[in-house]
Amino acid sequence: MAAHWASYLADFEARRYTGTATVRLSPHGLRRLPDNVPPEVARAVDATATAAGDDGWVEAVIPTESTAHSCGELLRLGVDVEVVAPPELRRAMADNVRVLARAYGLF
Repeated sequence: MAAHWASYLADFEARRYTGTATVRLSPHGLRRLPDNVPPEVARAVDATATAAGDDGWVEAVIPTESTAHSCGELLRLGVDVEVVAPPELRRAMADNVRVLARAYGLF
């Protein structure tokens, strides 16, 4: 029974993440990561993060689901994350931020 569930979960994870994204994370974003993204994403950051730059930010490659889902997930990190690639996810993040800014009367 345990082998069945382990196999099922492995298959689910393989089908769940269909792409990747390159992101930059601030030191605060790194600390907040485990509470705001699935464990697979946090593990990918641990495995792929570059050395921190002069600004303390790191770059990492994370697994992604759809653009809309990934955007919603990453928006939880607010100003502590920047999507570098793919362009469609970066654009979706910017579009959502613009809508939020308008909602708060900033544009």
